Amino acid sequence: MLYYFLKIVMKLALYLYFRRIVRSGLTQIDNGRPTLILANHTNTFMDAIVMGMVLQRRIYFFTRGDMFRNKWADKILRSIGLLPVYRLSEGKENLYRNDTSNEEAMDILRKGGAVIIYGEGGSDMAKILRPLKKGPFRLAVMAANELDQAPLMVPIGINYTQPGAAFTSLYLQAGQAIETQHLQGLDDTGRSRAALQLMRQVSQELAPLTWHTTDAENALLADQLLALQEQVHRPSFSDTQALLTRINAMNADETAVLKQQVADFLVWKDKLQLDNAPVATATHLRTVILLLLGALPAAAAWLFHWLPIKISKRIADKKVKEVDFYSSVFLSCAVGLTMIWYIISFVIFTLLFHAWIGLVLLLGLALAGIFYLKAYRLSMLQAWAAYRSKRLRQSRPKEWEQFHALQRVLLDFVKV
Repeated sequence: MLYYFLKIVMKLALYLYFRRIVRSGLTQIDNGRPTLILANHTNTFMDAIVMGMVLQRRIYFFTRGDMFRNKWADKILRSIGLLPVYRLSEGKENLYRNDTSNEEAMDILRKGGAVIIYGEGGSDMAKILRPLKKGPFRLAVMAANELDQAPLMVPIGINYTQPGAAFTSLYLQAGQAIETQHLQGLDDTGRSRAALQLMRQVSQELAPLTWHTTDAENALLADQLLALQEQVHRPSFSDTQALLTRINAMNADETAVLKQQVADFLVWKDKLQLDNAPVATATHLRTVILLLLGALPAAAAWLFHWLPIKISKRIADKKVKEVDFYSSVFLSCAVGLTMIWYIISFVIFTLLFHAWIGLVLLLGLALAGIFYLKAYRLSMLQAWAAYRSKRLRQSRPKEWEQFHALQRVLLDFVKV
């Protein structure tokens, strides 16, 4: 029950949190067959939230075992489909518990369920595809040999334009499902070889589905250019992959020049007070009309939702020690505190007016909040960027021309 309630609430939250969610090939997972989903691991719990909410069928996840130490945490996490996996860093004495988790996963697959495994093991926000671990493929071979129906294995790439930031894009790309019937009837030696061969096959399948740099030192550069590309237009996954391919093909001297250009561009944006604005564009009449007509509902929505969002940000800022946990903690707190705030507000509105008036007011504020996040906020930023650009052209023409020339160079690069 908790799982399905959270699924409805978090689906709406993800729609508001991300600017876009671009998905491809996910429908093949809703096949009713036992399915092992092999994904890269970029953003800790946010990966689980995203996959659990976006996919239609119920999904079970392996996640770090230290989260299950508390008795109540263990019950809650298991009720929403999480299974513990213990690593050496969490104590050698706990590794034997992975056998129990594998058996639970086998029971889920036996009933025709779907289990997600992060092939890289730990999470890393850098756009680098790390070598896959053998564990998921041993489980796949074991399932093929022990279940009445051999499972499918589906590789999925989870790609965030900026993993730790809101209002950016998420790309989910599923590869071709891999059958495992041919892995049945193997002895121990055959199973070991089959697991290794399957790991190599999935590694090749997963690479085109993920954003990754061949040189780890270019991971930050890839982040910056993907973010700039998103500001220019609404890129498809093939557009983003073309940009990554171009970065990976550059030699050391070319990369050094590009890194310096990006660094100078960001310094100029900060100096010209354009650091939080999108790429400067002209303000269209429809944007002006939207800003004028939508000012009152947008302001009401911002004021009403300010408190729970502000508290959520403070909690995430103070409590999160590892950056790759930030977005999932912030989003979870924002959802929980906003729901509590709506309940409190409904009680207050009911006492002041009437229950049905309270419901109408809350519905209106909720719709105004959606309008603010999905339309008004971006239009406001674009108008601000255009206004600042016009003022800078007039008051500081030489500085503006230097910045604008550098901006044109980078925009030409990301428009692959």
